Amino acid sequence: MLHLLKENGLTTSQISQLVSIQPSLLLSDAKKTLLPKIEFFRSIGFSCSDLPRFLSSNPPLLSRSLEKRLIPCLDFLKSILLEDEKVVSSVKRAPWVIQFDPRKNMIPNIELLRQVGAPQSAIAFLVTNFPSSVLNKHTRFAELVHEVKEMGFNPSKIVFVEAIHAFAKITKSKLESKLELYKRNPTVINFCLEKRIVPICSLIQILLAKGLVKSDLCFLDKFVIKFQDIVPELRNVYLAKMHLSGLGNAVEEGIWNFK
Repeated sequence: MLHLLKENGLTTSQISQLVSIQPSLLLSDAKKTLLPKIEFFRSIGFSCSDLPRFLSSNPPLLSRSLEKRLIPCLDFLKSILLEDEKVVSSVKRAPWVIQFDPRKNMIPNIELLRQVGAPQSAIAFLVTNFPSSVLNKHTRFAELVHEVKEMGFNPSKIVFVEAIHAFAKITKSKLESKLELYKRNPTVINFCLEKRIVPICSLIQILLAKGLVKSDLCFLDKFVIKFQDIVPELRNVYLAKMHLSGLGNAVEEGIWNFK
């Protein structure tokens, strides 16, 4: 088995990683079970450089049945995406898309998209770029579709499936809190992220890092209330208690260009 993996481009560290996660592979018949799967992945378009990384990062795939799981899943993906290149792209983004029975959630979810009027191009876009979205439990996916429609998104547009993906990534309570913030302060949407919001957040981050914000009341009085008529979005940022880590040096220069 080890010899077969090395012959197919896996390094010693990749093999070690694969075996540590899926030790049962050591008992596998290399030629009867592993080789056909490796050849299958190559046949759909995985390159010699991509395949070792893909397999070592997703050991459970080599334990799945080729005939009962991998081939049916990939055949279904190809029926949606039509091109091997897009199938490979989808699988790379979400390898678990071929680990589960597509009849359980993926097929019902895609059928629901068709029923509400999503075109084939939009469905293919979703499955190619955000495959994990169609793996949601069907009841949850149906809720997402309903919520997105209720918000006025047109099922015939790409933005409809983009909204489904976005809403699938956050909890309902967090989504409601974000929407409520924009309802209370709709003008914040009009401000430029790079030129207004990010510089302001960066400025606040520097003040916090330097210990110049002594108390909430002091900060509120000096930096929010004082300037709220000139820069109304300061109040929005303060009330939202934005998480500022990660802005750092990438936007530091933008502070000095703020007007």
